[in-house]
Amino acid sequence: MIVASSLQHVRSMLDESLRLFLAGETLASMWAGQATWEAAASLHDSVNDKRPVQAGRKLVSKADKANAYKSAHADKQHAAWQTAAEKKWASPQHSNKSASAIAKLIAGDNWNTARRFIKPPGE
Repeated sequence: MIVASSLQHVRSMLDESLRLFLAGETLASMWAGQATWEAAASLHDSVNDKRPVQAGRKLVSKADKANAYKSAHADKQHAAWQTAAEKKWASPQHSNKSASAIAKLIAGDNWNTARRFIKPPGE
């Protein structure tokens, strides 16, 4: 609220300086206008410098929470794939199959992802 009222004040000062300049006022009024423009620019920069940091912090914290949830879910899925793969490799008919072949058996269409996370016994 303070920033909005400050911006309104600076805007009114700028409007007045521009009016004086266009009316052909003295050099002193133009210098006052220049000082007003500089004040407006510094206020604008300070407002803009603060906003992205706060918004970024909020976005990053929400992204971290979402990533933590996804990682926890993915870790459970990887453990389930590894357990299923170990059971398949324990049976004699699948004992000599590769990780890709076992992944196709346990993960179906998602086999290419599963094969990256399962390790054969002894590795």
